[in-house]
Amino acid sequence: NELNSRVSELFARITGEKYGDVLVSKSLGLSAEEKGSFALKSIENLSAGTKDQSYFSLRLALCDLIFGEDETYPIFLDDSFERYDDFRAKRALEFLKEFSKKKQVLFFTCHKNLTDLLND
Repeated sequence: NELNSRVSELFARITGEKYGDVLVSKSLGLSAEEKGSFALKSIENLSAGTKDQSYFSLRLALCDLIFGEDETYPIFLDDSFERYDDFRAKRALEFLKEFSKKKQVLFFTCHKNLTDLLND
C-alpha cells in the first residue's frame, strides 16, 4: 500500500539504503527488511537508533499522505535525533537538508554535536 511504500522509501534514504521494505501494521507497528536478508524483522528487535529512524520515517510518510507529498507544510523537530550515533545523525541531517528544499523544517536541539554536524 501507499503508506508502506512511502515509509520504505524514506527509511531506505535515512539509513543509507541499509534497509529495504518496511511493513506497517494496522496498529502502526513496524517491521523492516535489511537489504539482502529477505526476512522482515520487528523494529522492536533492532537498535534504539534504528527504531528511531523507522518511526521518524513513519511520521514523515504520514505527513505526506495527510497533506500531500507536493504540499508545503512545516515540520517541527525537537531533539529528534538524540539517540542517534554520529553516523546516523549525519545521514538524518543530510536527508533533512534535502527535505527542507520542499518543506519548512524547524529543528531544535541542545546537543552541540548535532549543531556541529549540521554546520559541516
